[in-house]
Amino acid sequence: PNAGEEIVCTFNNSRDTGDLQVQKVVDDQSDLSQWRFSLDDGEWVNADADGIVDFGQVTTLDEHTIVEDGPAGYHLISIGGNCSPDGDAANATVVKGKTTICTFTNARDRGTVTGSKWNDLNGDGRWAENESGLGGWTIELRNDNDGQPGSLVESTTTASGESLGSYSFSDVPTGNYFVCEVNQAGWNQTAPLNQTGNCRPVALTSDGETVPNQNFGNKAIPPRLSLSKSNDAGGDRTPGGSVTFTLTLTVADNGVTDAKVIDLPAKGFKYRPGSWKVKIGGLPVFFVDEPVYASPGTWDLGDLQEGDIVELTYIADIDSTQTPGLYNDLAWANGQAVGGPVTAVGSDGAFVGTQ
Repeated sequence: PNAGEEIVCTFNNSRDTGDLQVQKVVDDQSDLSQWRFSLDDGEWVNADADGIVDFGQVTTLDEHTIVEDGPAGYHLISIGGNCSPDGDAANATVVKGKTTICTFTNARDRGTVTGSKWNDLNGDGRWAENESGLGGWTIELRNDNDGQPGSLVESTTTASGESLGSYSFSDVPTGNYFVCEVNQAGWNQTAPLNQTGNCRPVALTSDGETVPNQNFGNKAIPPRLSLSKSNDAGGDRTPGGSVTFTLTLTVADNGVTDAKVIDLPAKGFKYRPGSWKVKIGGLPVFFVDEPVYASPGTWDLGDLQEGDIVELTYIADIDSTQTPGLYNDLAWANGQAVGGPVTAVGSDGAFVGTQ
């Protein structure tokens, strides 16, 4: 420098900075662009579809605060990565030349729906103490389609054993649903009865909520048994001859279990072993054992379905010492239903017969 010359020295400095990013994680979403974030009370920035927000270069000197905003029905599980949680916010300190990533993890708000299926013996739609649950029934959880049951979400089966008739849908995302039963043949639903397919509307509004007592009642339709008996005599028969008898049992309205036909031939008429035949709906069946005739004879028919028409035939031999006369025989039938025993009805009441 020359004598008397002024020299100026300039020092240029810049703030230390680093890159600050947010990674959004949600348990049931693939498109995360509905979520947005604010840095230090600044403008909201939407995440991209992969849940990433890049705030760019920020200073290292200060601690930065990030908050999130997103769709309803979710709750914050954790804040992690290179950030520390501060309530629902994340605190981040950026390192010069480094990328700091804050991770926000959210989960769907979920709840539980519970109820039971019961045998409404008196059909009044109210569950009484003497009415038990019903196991093995299908219960469906369906979406709400504009106030009506919509698409199926999931289904379950009511329990057997100690919790007879109970069911539960757990881990259900919050929202509006319908719970419906799948009715079974031979039953009428008694509760609920409404304009939404006899389903129950359910609203889950908060995480961890349980909506209980979504119950369904059904009453069994009583079966009707009718019995008739005929023979092929067509007139007088002689001692030492034979007669073919036909018993017809009709099942209507509902099925029965442990169905039996009891037949009492007239004195002097003896069942011929091996002469028996059984048809249901006009077709021979072979799951019925030969009846045992020990005054009276019993036909064990087992379980019968609604609409079954059972035809039983056998030959009775007439004793060679039988004296001329008019001989009456009798038959009756019964079975078991959900509501208790059922007795067949003939043209003259519970007993039918021929002469």
